[in-house]
Amino acid sequence: MKRTAAHPLAGRKLDAYAVRLEEQLEEITRYCQQPEEVIRWKPSAEAWSMLETLCHVEEAMRYWLSDLTRVASSPGIEWGRGLQHEERLSAIDRAAHVNSKQIEQELQLTRTLVRHTLSTLDDSILSIESPHRNPKFGTKPMSFLIDHFLVEHLDIHLRQLGRNASHFHLLRKAGN
Repeated sequence: MKRTAAHPLAGRKLDAYAVRLEEQLEEITRYCQQPEEVIRWKPSAEAWSMLETLCHVEEAMRYWLSDLTRVASSPGIEWGRGLQHEERLSAIDRAAHVNSKQIEQELQLTRTLVRHTLSTLDDSILSIESPHRNPKFGTKPMSFLIDHFLVEHLDIHLRQLGRNASHFHLLRKAGN
């Protein structure tokens, strides 16, 4: 469902989402300014480093925006992925091969992708319902995809990045 001149108010909700997501991504991108020692530090063997989180965020945004566009083109199709999705896992592994400047540039491009993708869709996409591949979520409107897998997801990772930075600096202060 493309936005058209026939709908002068089309996109208002999606524009608000775009602004929110761009603000979140801008805040996330600031973590790329941390020294490599900090950005690569893992709080534990199971926890992600800041760089792994940043790589995941960049890949996840592209994935969910693509899924949103797919459903807009073919309402009713199944959407979503599981935690073992190959691209998701590859993004985390990719952190070993990139530096903070590279991921910073990619996150900047992702901000542009958010604005472009959401500007090409009409607000009516928000009420289109399609089944998620995970029965736990069932059939949901695309507003759920944006709220849960984009907005809330970025909030979670913003808090995660903040915790990692705080823990690193506290341990450094304590001499560990």
